[in-house]
Formats: sequence, C-alpha cells, structure tokens
Amino acid sequence: MNGGNTLGSFGMFGALDRHWHAHGATSLKRRFVNTVGENRQRAELLLQDDATSFPVIYILRDDIERLELTDSLTAREKYALYITAHKAGDKSRAALYEHNIADLDGVIRPTQDALSWMITTGADWDGPSAGRDDYDAAIDAAVAFFADRFDDPETMKIAAGLIFRRNRLGLNVHDLAWGFFLTAEPNALSYVAKHLLSDNPADVELTCKLMSFDDPVTKDGRRALYEEYLAWLTEHRPYLYATAEHFNSTSKPYSVRHDREAKFLRREIEPRGRTPKKPLTDLEYQQLLAHRANREDITHDND
Repeated sequence: MNGGNTLGSFGMFGALDRHWHAHGATSLKRRFVNTVGENRQRAELLLQDDATSFPVIYILRDDIERLELTDSLTAREKYALYITAHKAGDKSRAALYEHNIADLDGVIRPTQDALSWMITTGADWDGPSAGRDDYDAAIDAAVAFFADRFDDPETMKIAAGLIFRRNRLGLNVHDLAWGFFLTAEPNALSYVAKHLLSDNPADVELTCKLMSFDDPVTKDGRRALYEEYLAWLTEHRPYLYATAEHFNSTSKPYSVRHDREAKFLRREIEPRGRTPKKPLTDLEYQQLLAHRANREDITHDND
C-alpha cells in the first residue's frame, strides 16, 4: 500500500481511499455498505470521485455488484472491472460491464485514461491476501494494453518500477515484462536500463535479463553500459520497433530492435507496425532494392 498522500496525476486521495489507508479493507467494505444503506446517492458520488483509486474499486467490486451499483461507476472504473473479470475468465462478471463500454461495432477498446488510472493508482498495492493473482493479472493486462497503444512516459515509468518491485518480492514478472516491452518508446526503455545503476544486485540482474545485456562485473562497467545504451537509443530512436519476443519463447528475448533498412533510408517507422510513417518514393524503393541485393551478395561471399 502506498504510504504517500497523493496519487500522482490523479490528485489527492479520495474519501474512500483515506478510509482504506486508515482502517483497512474490511472496514472500508463495511463502511461503504453502511453508506449505501444510509444514503445511496452519497455512495454513488464516492465511487465517482476522481480521486478514487483502482484498488478501492477492486476491493469494493463484490459489494458494488451485489448492491447493483455498476451503472453508477465511471467509464474508467467499468473498463477496469471488465478487464479484471475478463482476465480471470469470468464471462458472466465481464458481461455486467461490456454493454456499457463496447464501441458501436461491439468491440471493447480500453481508453488511455482508464489504463493509466489502473496503473498509476494500482501499482503500489500488492493486492488482497486472497485473490492476488487476479489483481496482478488485471494490472499486467493494463500495462500490456497501454504499452501496445499509447505513449505516456510517466505511466510507463510507474510500470517499469512495478516490474522491479515485484522482482524484489520474489514474484513472477514474465507477463508484466512482456506487456511492458510491447512499447519501443525510448523513455520507457531508459527507465528499465537505469536500473543498471541500482545498488540492489537483483535489479541489475533483472535489467540485464530484460535487456539481453551481459552483466558487467563492476559499477563503472554498469555505468558505461548504461551510457552506451542511451547513446544507442538516441541514434536509433526513429527506427525502433517492438518484437514481442517473450521469455516463454526464448531465454534471451530481444524485445526491441532497430530496422536496418529504415536506418539506411533514414526513414522513421511506426514502432508498433514496423512500417514507414510516410510511403517510400520510387527512388527510395529502388535504393532499397539495390541495398538488399548488395547485402545478399555480401552474405553469399561470406558463406
């Protein structure tokens, strides 16, 4: 549980969060149910408070559903509980929310606001003593959806910190790390690489594993590697793309690479699709074909 008194860009703690931090989850649930009985409109306003966090909504979700308050939730709260139920494989529970958040074509596309809220307000909580796996799975999914669709350095910085915090607790980080590395955003990558400078050996070891680095022996060596990586990011920023390689498929995944042909042409690419941001000209296309032919000749010569 976060011991601070703010929730980042989402403002000060709301009334429900203050009660939770002061008295715990059981007291929060009891107080919320009593409020519904005494003043249902007041309870609805508490849920809709912009400063109410994802962990509080997660803790109260059984009561929210039992007391038929799902329609009173904000859009981001509905998205969050839909993701939670969907990842847990609970179709009937997911159905409580999906009719309110689906697009006109029936597709559910979580919004940047909803995902950022889940990550920003939810990363510092370790989840309930019972049902922690479901909570972690929801956060992992939020990180994956966010990394695959949006670029916001502050949210990704929090997600990066969560990877290392979980690792220090001895928890599995494979799914969380895979979701994080669906981005090729340089600031996000630098947040991970910076843990090379940590005094915690577990942080350094995990950084090397995530970034496919050889572990430098000395602190000076780690700093040199960090600075070298930042220089590589700067040089290749326009040509980076996410590979979606995973620890389940290889022991040394290269989550982010640079497109050599894009660098040859000096043409920026879309990091999530590895396609040029602007169509190639006829001249560039001919240059690319000649470049490919030359590379094939070099390959054959070396065989």
